[in-house]
Amino acid sequence: MGFICDLLEVKKIVEKKNDFLIISCISLEIIKNTFNQFKILSLGEVLSKELLKIEKNNRKFAVESILKQILSNIDKNELLIMDIDILFNPEYKLDIIKLFIQLSRNKKIIVQWPGKLDSQYLIYSTPEYEDYRRYFIKDYDIICLR
Repeated sequence: MGFICDLLEVKKIVEKKNDFLIISCISLEIIKNTFNQFKILSLGEVLSKELLKIEKNNRKFAVESILKQILSNIDKNELLIMDIDILFNPEYKLDIIKLFIQLSRNKKIIVQWPGKLDSQYLIYSTPEYEDYRRYFIKDYDIICLR
């Protein structure tokens, strides 16, 4: 069951051993400074380079495995992942939160959220666009940082 907390609370949680995915909805600079031991991964650039090597019709089938490979090739166990917009491509049909939860089993991950956080939902885009997503926080084992 997911919940929302502030920076002070999340620092204490990160210091303890846990595998909850952390989704940051605060300033990237604050996150970088607070968790300066985390390796920063700008996912969009790295993932798009790898996807370009694959035929366009097959990319939707390869996204997850390529993402897992990218993360497994990083020798650091603490990652701050930003620029995740590429994953919202409607063709990929990904549950992005669930995917990052799976990935956070092997590494401590903070995802910089490119959308909004309201009292109960993580939101990406707006309803009139195909890439619109709304995730009910309590449906996931995540910590939303506000």
